Amino acid sequence: GLECKPRPLHKTCSLFMRNIAPNISRAEIISLCKRYPGFMRVALSEPQPERRFFRRGWVTFDRSVNIKEICWNLQNIRLRECELSPGVNRDLTRRVRNINGITQHKQIVRNDIKLAAKLIHTLDDRTQLWASEPGTPPLPTSLPSQNPILKNITDYLIEEGSGSGSERDEKLIKVLDKLLLYLRIVHSLDYYNTCEYPNEDEMPNRCGIIHVRGPMPPNRISHGEVLEWQKTFEEKLTPLLSVRESLSEEEAQKMGRKDPEQEVEKFVTSNTQELGKDKWLCPLSGKKFKGPEFVRKHIFNKHAEKIEEVKKEVAFFNNFLTDAKRPALPE
Repeated sequence: GLECKPRPLHKTCSLFMRNIAPNISRAEIISLCKRYPGFMRVALSEPQPERRFFRRGWVTFDRSVNIKEICWNLQNIRLRECELSPGVNRDLTRRVRNINGITQHKQIVRNDIKLAAKLIHTLDDRTQLWASEPGTPPLPTSLPSQNPILKNITDYLIEEGSGSGSERDEKLIKVLDKLLLYLRIVHSLDYYNTCEYPNEDEMPNRCGIIHVRGPMPPNRISHGEVLEWQKTFEEKLTPLLSVRESLSEEEAQKMGRKDPEQEVEKFVTSNTQELGKDKWLCPLSGKKFKGPEFVRKHIFNKHAEKIEEVKKEVAFFNNFLTDAKRPALPE
């Protein structure tokens, strides 16, 4: 009979574009690449301030396509005066990468269980994945969460009385690995690389790289080394644990937050021109009126979409301003 082989869905073909100008929209790139059969998706990097806000782009196709031919066809195409100059993206060879084997140490494993659980809690909360019981303050130690992966986690956080040697503790490692896989697959967070891959679902490699514990160091690990490793690692994790995504009202005011009402007034005033005695003009339509109040009424009635546009601009500007992670010039 027919043999059912698993299809390698994680394998795709893709093109890489190094310099996509800021005025080119994702939709334009999609409509250009959709002409080729096997097209799947487009991913764009964040605009880079230090590179004049140009972005990098990846276009993903089905594994069956002739990627070189598609690349060749797109070579000389310009979008808004910008050459896309695509190149064929190589397959990821090393998807699994090692980090220092000190992470096998029992004490570090236990500490990592605590930190990973705290991270899961923070990220689940941010994305409202498992609604926490109302009224329970999320304490780092007694993580009250509906997430089954955090069930009984506190049992593993208690230090045993016996001198905790650096021998591997298989049971603890098993508990930790579950948490790390959850972080990697659900939240696109590569724990040992202390790094989030936020746009992963649009990229050619849906689940790209993962960092794992390397082999145990041959020499005995000192207590000092363990503490030093934990300290630096926790510092690297801090940005991932801070949830503060937007500026406070006060900070926004200082930065020049705009008031929608005021901006609408400014717009009306700038489009109310006095031509002479009892003669006023609305430059938007070229109509003349007897007084400024009539121009005002006319603008609200006949140019409502322009008023809406002003309000939209203000909202856009304010959202950008209060976003703590907005692109900014490097310090």
